[in-house]
Amino acid sequence: MEQEVPNGKEASGVTMDRPQRFLKMWGSEPFILIVIKMKPLHSSVGAIIVSTIMSLIPFLPALAMEEQAQPGKTLFQQYCQDCHGPQRDGRGVLRPFLEQDPANLTSQMTQAKTDQELFSIIKKGGGEMHGWADTFTDEQVLDLVHYIRVLSP
Repeated sequence: MEQEVPNGKEASGVTMDRPQRFLKMWGSEPFILIVIKMKPLHSSVGAIIVSTIMSLIPFLPALAMEEQAQPGKTLFQQYCQDCHGPQRDGRGVLRPFLEQDPANLTSQMTQAKTDQELFSIIKKGGGEMHGWADTFTDEQVLDLVHYIRVLSP
C-alpha cells in the first residue's frame, strides 16, 4: 500500500516528503497511520515537528472513525436526510408532512438500540418509515448503522 513519494519542499529548515495516510486496523479497531518522512537540517526544528505530531495523536482514532463512516454518511445524505434531518435529529424537511415524527437518531433511546435492532429497522422499516431491503445491500445497511453510531453526539 505504501508508495514512493518525491521529496517535498524545504520549509523551516526541514526537508519533508509529502505525508501519506493509510487506514489500518489494530485488532478490530480502525486507525489512520500518517507517515511523514523528514530530514531535519537543524535538530531543534526536528524536535518541534515531532512534538507537534505527537500532540495530534489523540485525534487519530476519531479521524479513522470518521473516514470509515463516510460511506454511511453518503447514503444517509442521499436517502435518509429528508426525513431524519441533516443533524440526524428527526427534523428533516419532510417532517411536517408525516403523521409521526421521524426517529431522532442522536437520542439516547435510539443509541440504546443494538446494532442488530437498527439494522432490522432500516431493512424492514418501523413506524411510518418503509423498509429499505430492496434498495440497500446488507453492507450498505451496516454502513448506515456505523454512521449512526460513530458520529452520534
